[in-house]
Amino acid sequence: MYGNTTSSNTLSVHRTPSRGGDLFALTVFGDRMIDAAICYGGVGTVRRPDSADQGDLAAGLLEDKAKVKVLRRQDEQVWLMPRTPSCSRIPGDEAQILGKVLGVLRLLCGVSRTDFYPQEDRDSSIRGGS
Repeated sequence: MYGNTTSSNTLSVHRTPSRGGDLFALTVFGDRMIDAAICYGGVGTVRRPDSADQGDLAAGLLEDKAKVKVLRRQDEQVWLMPRTPSCSRIPGDEAQILGKVLGVLRLLCGVSRTDFYPQEDRDSSIRGGS
């Protein structure tokens, strides 16, 4: 999953859940958190500051892409854990934690994956890119 950080869209969030810190939103583009009911097209609300605790659903920046995963610290390493059995954990020592995910807004019907791919990703897949 990675986040789209364009500022052309806005999402209004009631101030109570933020408990301080700035809020931002990420659009979900992957399926590695499907067992946590986080799907394509979902919009995750994230609270800064840039910290999260063991077991929190966290947003992290890794290789220029935002990831939403469960944060795990084990044997002095940081891991970003997907919620799909077929996917492996991601080493997170190089990740910058962006904040804690407070919730995810889901669209339940009438949405296809191509509705949420950035145009350059759609163009890449048409040209045979990965």
